[in-house]
Parts: sequence; C-alpha cells; structure tokens
Amino acid sequence: MKNGKANDVLESTLSALASYTRHHFAYEEDLLKKAAFPEYEAHCLEHRILLEEVQKIQNRFKKGESVVSTDLFNFLKKWLVDHIKGTDMKYSSHI
Repeated sequence: MKNGKANDVLESTLSALASYTRHHFAYEEDLLKKAAFPEYEAHCLEHRILLEEVQKIQNRFKKGESVVSTDLFNFLKKWLVDHIKGTDMKYSSHI
C-alpha cells in the first residue's frame, strides 16, 4: 500500500484465490463422487456458493469498488471455519 501497489497485489491475490478454489473444488468433488459420498450434491452446492461469492468480489474489484473490508475477511474466516472444519470433516471419515 505504501508503494502504491495495493491494487496490483489484490488483483493477483483474488485471481489466485479464484483459480486455486476452482482447482481444489474440482479435485475434491471428483474424490467425493468416486467415493459415493452420500452428501455429494449438498457439498457441491456449498462449493458453487463460495465460487459465486469469489466471482462477485472479483467483479466488484474490477469495477473499482473497494473489496478489502472486514466483511471480506469475515466471509473468508467463516468459510474456513464452517466449511473446512465442519462440512469437509463429514467426508473425511467416509473416505
């Protein structure tokens, strides 16, 4: 931020987040499908919702809107806590 490069860093960070998320979810969903995870559809729905939120954040950023806020950090924290530590743990014993 001090060097005037905050937007460049944020743009690459959001892009990397979106790319990683799509790749990770595709891998995870393939694994769950092969394992015949009974909550597969509901799990995939959660993934689609997160991907939509990430896309909305990227779109807002591209329009010049501020996206760095406590709302963004709270959203990411909630996702990490609720999905990864909660939903993802449901399939770990199944697999």
